[in-house]
Amino acid sequence: MQLKTFKLIRDTSIRFDPRLIMQVALAHNSTNAVPLHAICYARELDRALKPNDAFSYCEIGSVDMFGVGEPFWLDEDEIEPGSEEERVLKKIEKGDIGVGKPGTILVPKVRPYLGKFVLVTGSETYYTRAFLELHPKGIKPETLYACLKHPLVLEQIYRVCTIGKGYPTITPFDLTRAVYVPAVLLTSNPEQLHVVNDKVGQIFNHLSEMVPERSLIDQIINKALDPNGERFCTTPIKKYSWKHSQIGLSHDIRFSPHFVNPASRKLLAQIRRLKHVPLSKLCSAPIILGISPDTFVPTSDFYYLGSRAMSTERLDEKKLDPIPKEFYERNKANHGVQRGDVFFRRSGASLGKILYYDSDIPCVFSDFMMRIRPLDPVIGKYLAYWMRTTIFQSLIHSNKVLGKGLQNIYPYLVSTMPVPCPYTYDYKRIVENIDRLFLINEELRRSTMDQVGQIQTYLDNEMGFAKLKDEFDALVKFQ
Repeated sequence: MQLKTFKLIRDTSIRFDPRLIMQVALAHNSTNAVPLHAICYARELDRALKPNDAFSYCEIGSVDMFGVGEPFWLDEDEIEPGSEEERVLKKIEKGDIGVGKPGTILVPKVRPYLGKFVLVTGSETYYTRAFLELHPKGIKPETLYACLKHPLVLEQIYRVCTIGKGYPTITPFDLTRAVYVPAVLLTSNPEQLHVVNDKVGQIFNHLSEMVPERSLIDQIINKALDPNGERFCTTPIKKYSWKHSQIGLSHDIRFSPHFVNPASRKLLAQIRRLKHVPLSKLCSAPIILGISPDTFVPTSDFYYLGSRAMSTERLDEKKLDPIPKEFYERNKANHGVQRGDVFFRRSGASLGKILYYDSDIPCVFSDFMMRIRPLDPVIGKYLAYWMRTTIFQSLIHSNKVLGKGLQNIYPYLVSTMPVPCPYTYDYKRIVENIDRLFLINEELRRSTMDQVGQIQTYLDNEMGFAKLKDEFDALVKFQ
């Protein structure tokens, strides 16, 4: 390899993956590849002034894999002390605010390999400056977006990330000089590019028709519980501060949620207007924590249900970890899983995530979650939906323990939390209505993924991505 290859990228980006050095050398001399800067340029997101009026603001975590999400709505007159909105506002006051220009793509500087790329279409939303801004050159933003989402480009971005003490990060220089795309993009005829742009447009049309699941659940449950039109609290409380010294010497909340936190009292007062029962009354067994695995095995008919398998609040069977049969048999009596169980993430950044287990795969479950075993599967689904409502999630976050380690909450406290009596409020109809709306969303999601697959196939066959991937794969085999 010639020394001049090192001029293309900085040493901090490549010292962890020698394959990247070889790949850049190959791509630099290949007639089939051009660096990303041939079709766009990257820059830091310009700092913006904080608006005087209420405004929407997106962090990286606010958007999904398509760059679509629910931004924070920040109104200084309505922000409660210690709330998540106050945390975001403090970041903004320190300068972490920018506006993406319409027609650009925002790429996260932190953990960019997640592919949370935002196609900016308007200037109404403000963004964290943890995004980089990519400006297309000679192509439409939809084409650039499709190229960035291709697995070949995502893999390169992952290799280019600088891995330090925290999350992997990337710079504008690394992104545009060490990531390559097919050279045919520079000579493609307008009809080819129009096909890509049209398919990306269809994806965002489908996404615009999807309603966030939390909103759907809130809508159906609020209507069922408040037929006169009164509304439950729909502003999430993820962080809330209070003085423990006013209660006692203990730093945790094992006494009661009723008086420790004023936000909790406010939420409980709303639920008490309804006929309700403690969550434990709808369970056929005590709420318990899971266990840590002894070891994993390459293949097995028995599995470990861990946090990865419920990250989207749906069971992802591909992310269940195989365990030895002996370990499963030894622990299934106390920590086994059955259809209709509800699982609750009890700590960390994913505190409050809910999974309704709708499978018959034999599993034991992680010690990072609680198992709630309902009286029957339909009650279980009703519980799962209730626990995903804004008001219940706010109740969880207003009663968590903030100790030296991760934020946490205890099974006993969860067991005492109120649930609208399922028999009073026709829980079966509530479940049916939510299931029906979820099914519509699922059809749109499937259609969206079909469109994604079609775009990738078109890029492979017509825009040179498959040919370039073959060259890179041949390089790996050569090593």
